[in-house]
Amino acid sequence: LLGEVSLPQSMVLAQALHRTQRLIAVSQAVIASFESNALPLPPHHVVPNGVVTTRSANPDSIQGVRNWFHVPESAPIVLGIGRLEKEKGFDQLLLAFDILRSQVPNAHLLIVGEGSQLEVLRGLAQSDLQVHFAGYSADPTAYYHVADVVAVPSRSEGQGMVALEAMAAGRPVAAFRVGGLVDTVKEGVTGLLVPPSDIEEMGRTLALLLNSPDLRRSMG
Repeated sequence: LLGEVSLPQSMVLAQALHRTQRLIAVSQAVIASFESNALPLPPHHVVPNGVVTTRSANPDSIQGVRNWFHVPESAPIVLGIGRLEKEKGFDQLLLAFDILRSQVPNAHLLIVGEGSQLEVLRGLAQSDLQVHFAGYSADPTAYYHVADVVAVPSRSEGQGMVALEAMAAGRPVAAFRVGGLVDTVKEGVTGLLVPPSDIEEMGRTLALLLNSPDLRRSMG
């Protein structure tokens, strides 16, 4: 639950919450969303999701990603991963990538996932040979490990599982400052947060990370 809810939704939720003994949410942002919609809050706790932190990728599978998409060894990679839906903001990432390449011309963007926005995103990419759509992956571990930076361009986010998985893989995160990402990404420690939908700033932030190996390592 993030953002405004309709009157029918509010009525149904209010009835359910009156019968709820304890509410568990994945972030403080979700709790705040209940409050902003004037919904009655029962006793509640924030219990964030977790991810496996011991998962590693085979070096051959990491190299295989580069080979499959014909990404040169010297080219840095920005990874975006998730459902290709409007709220996930991959259209914003494609626009930010254009800004990024004015500073890092040889960068490549790898988008992993599927969804209703796929053809829209392909249209925005305009057959750019440095933008790659990988489709759905049941185990994206190799994609995380081949990336230099993981971008989370969501318009709304309950917590941000992709950000957690990026951290588990030792990769810095660039994300918009929305929803649970504010709690998930530790600003200046595990990544950098950008004002919501500020595409130019996202492009500059990605460029900063790609041009700063020491900063990437410290945040990863």
